[in-house]
Amino acid sequence: PWPTVAFTTATTGDSFTFVAYGDSRDGSQAARDLSAQMKLWSFDLALHSGDITLSGQYDEYQNQYFAIYSDTIRSIPFFTSLGNHDYGANPPQPYLDVFYLPENAPAGDREEYYSFNWGNAHFIALDTNQSYAPGSAQYNWLVNDLENTHQYWKFVFFHHPPYSSSAHGSDLNVRNTLGPVFEKYHVALVFTGHDHDYERTWPMLNGAVSTAWDGGVVYVVTGGGGAPLYPAGADDFTAYSSSRYHFVRVQVAGCKLSLQAIDINGNVFDAYELSRCWTQVNDDAFGLDDPSGQTPPYQGEDGFEVAVFKGQLYVGMEADNLYGARVWRTKAGVTIARSQEDWEQAVDDAFGDVNNNDHIDSLEPFNGYLYASTAMRDENRDGTEVWRSSTGDAGTWSQVNDDGFGTNYNENFKDMAVFTVDGSPWLCGGTMNKLVGAQVWCTDGSLKDGGPKLSWVQKNRDGFGDARNIKIWSTGVFKGHLYVGVERYITGAHQYLPGTVWRTDGTPEDTTRWQWEQVFTATANSRVDIIGPFNGYLYIGFDGGNGTEVWRSSTGDAGTWSQVNDDGFGDAN
Repeated sequence: PWPTVAFTTATTGDSFTFVAYGDSRDGSQAARDLSAQMKLWSFDLALHSGDITLSGQYDEYQNQYFAIYSDTIRSIPFFTSLGNHDYGANPPQPYLDVFYLPENAPAGDREEYYSFNWGNAHFIALDTNQSYAPGSAQYNWLVNDLENTHQYWKFVFFHHPPYSSSAHGSDLNVRNTLGPVFEKYHVALVFTGHDHDYERTWPMLNGAVSTAWDGGVVYVVTGGGGAPLYPAGADDFTAYSSSRYHFVRVQVAGCKLSLQAIDINGNVFDAYELSRCWTQVNDDAFGLDDPSGQTPPYQGEDGFEVAVFKGQLYVGMEADNLYGARVWRTKAGVTIARSQEDWEQAVDDAFGDVNNNDHIDSLEPFNGYLYASTAMRDENRDGTEVWRSSTGDAGTWSQVNDDGFGTNYNENFKDMAVFTVDGSPWLCGGTMNKLVGAQVWCTDGSLKDGGPKLSWVQKNRDGFGDARNIKIWSTGVFKGHLYVGVERYITGAHQYLPGTVWRTDGTPEDTTRWQWEQVFTATANSRVDIIGPFNGYLYIGFDGGNGTEVWRSSTGDAGTWSQVNDDGFGDAN
């Protein structure tokens, strides 16, 4: 009778372990010893990067693979890819007959390349023995597969290495064709074989050493599965290399992974860790001292807005009532901030008016300048201000609007956006005005009376004709229209009303204003936020009473919106 065998199906969680190895082929004693060592380590699945056999014959699969790994493969799934030695015939019929693999490649290529999910990861097996050139069936399938997976991690395995400094060396066709695809779709690790040694690269981007932060991909040659070893080499891309029989063990734990290279005697001879977790990259409150003596300090500090301008990341914030609105930015040359040392202040004194400018309400590049708008501390101030700088440097900012656009009832200026009408770009944003209703103000950048202030034009009727539309919270540009998300509130009665979305295509209503139409009314609450365009849809969000609701439309027209999430994403809180 057959023995009882226990196995575990693929996890849907985000913690699991897998091993990867290749070039086991000859059924050598080294392959058997490595298999025995592998059994001493726990793992959930295994990847084989090709050259499973010497010449791809049926009896070789039995003698050089199944007989060696039978104790393991009866309870743990092994996912294989095709090496050049596995092509005893074309197509490699014995391989296709003895393995049962995912069949999601195009007809005629099924099981020769494929993909599958495990936990929070997406795995892809490729066949670099057949065409992967742009436009080929395999290339098109790969791009489509990567475009349509939403798994947190992406791992790819195949035979011919794009980076190797051993006997066969780098396959430049693989590197130049597939490397940009892996980089574009944020593949974390690529496992290959062909060279019978171990080699791990630094994160590679555009053919050069980079960092994982910048999107570099790590390539691992794991060809020490049992075939005769090759000498290990080294190149500029080499982080570590060694000529020894081995396998690679990868532990995935949510947003982190750790890799170990383990030799035939169980020694861990190389290790690599990668974290894609959220990491704080500044000191609390950007390291500002706390003159108020609060313990803990800065309980109310907020970062309100971010923007990228001339290669630097800007953060607009509130630094409490003692500091007011401030702007921080990454230092020149810093592509990714990692600590407080990478930041500097661009605006450090609320533009000289702490009493009025409570926080930065919006940041937006426009016509070679970075614009920053402010919000008042309360309604008993001077009105929202808009400032700009051509460099972003401290001391180079100038105010470009009249306070509050002429009234202190305009308390802030939210979510500036660039909107083009008849080929002419405008910088637009929206105010909160509790007296007459929200206003949309725009400028084309022309100077007012010779400058430095600009000419601003109100582009809507006050409150869109209803003073209860008191505040514009967000804006977005989608398919030739400017959209604004509006809060509705009856000031005297302190009563909130369902929020709305309005839009314009820039068609004139009169000599200064544009025509606007209401295209959405929320089911509850007081405001709607424009989330933004994505894959041909405009997304909006609001609190519907049972948690956040997300809606979308492919046209933005009234009556075409549909909810695309469960209320509160399943949590009404």
